[in-house]
Amino acid sequence: MYTTCPKCRYVREPTDECSEDQCPKCGIIFSKWLHSQLRSLPAVDTAPDFAERFEGGVAGTYRWLRSRLFYIEPDVDGLTVYGRIAALVVAVLWGFTFILSDFTTLDGGFPVAGDPITHGVNLAFHEAGHILFIPLGDFMSALGGSLGQLLMPVVVVCAFLFKYKNPFGASIGLWWLGQSALDLVPYIDDARAQQLILLGGVTGRDVPGYHDWSYLLGRTGLLEFDHAIAGAVSFSGKTLMLLAMVWGIWLVWRQWQSIRR
Repeated sequence: MYTTCPKCRYVREPTDECSEDQCPKCGIIFSKWLHSQLRSLPAVDTAPDFAERFEGGVAGTYRWLRSRLFYIEPDVDGLTVYGRIAALVVAVLWGFTFILSDFTTLDGGFPVAGDPITHGVNLAFHEAGHILFIPLGDFMSALGGSLGQLLMPVVVVCAFLFKYKNPFGASIGLWWLGQSALDLVPYIDDARAQQLILLGGVTGRDVPGYHDWSYLLGRTGLLEFDHAIAGAVSFSGKTLMLLAMVWGIWLVWRQWQSIRR
């Protein structure tokens, strides 16, 4: 491979009997030495800039998006990778408790499935969404609650993916988006029955117009399809969570390979 050793500068002789990939004098393996030198080079971000996505039409946009979705950060250390593995294990185990659950069943006015921690977080953004969309009228204010709890994880996905170039963080955001969609399923499915206990300890039957999805589907003439819409949202949420877990597993595996080299 080398006639002159890059480490000790020994010039190889025709009579040297050791492998061509090894220096006869100092014994270094040239291929390993070259690999170590390449790893020590400054990291170069090859992910295309945001402006470049407008070049090349659909194909250019596809390349740009793919470079973000599957970008492997070159400077991630082992501790970070181990931390991501731990977070991924939690996301997978916790995620399957949602994926295998039925969110349409109520017990005493409360969903049988669900989680108080994630529901509490989603509820905060749900109520903030109502307030945010008030200037757009009653319909959008009612819809704004559900939009608010879905838009926040979308913001997280976009921030990690396009600003910080951290697709693993984006995969966790996608997991949250799927879970937030599942959190809406009992609300949508209850549009006609209005038996779900809402914020304040009342049901939609107790306070006419208080139930967001009864109002929304009633205004749009879709009230009779509440179960079908809830089923579609449930399927979408579970699919997003599965995609997020597969995406995160692939990213962590690639990063694990990179630190093992």
